[in-house]
Amino acid sequence: DVTATVGRQSFYVDAQNVFMSSLILGFDGIKATAPVGNLNL
Repeated sequence: DVTATVGRQSFYVDAQNVFMSSLILGFDGIKATAPVGNLNL
């Protein structure tokens, strides 16, 4: 299963999900994730 998100994305800083607000630091685009074994790419 592939998951896609379109539009303004928040910027995640590290693995603990510390993030900056999408209004302050974000990007416009498409984000897609797909499981590959034990990883999500």
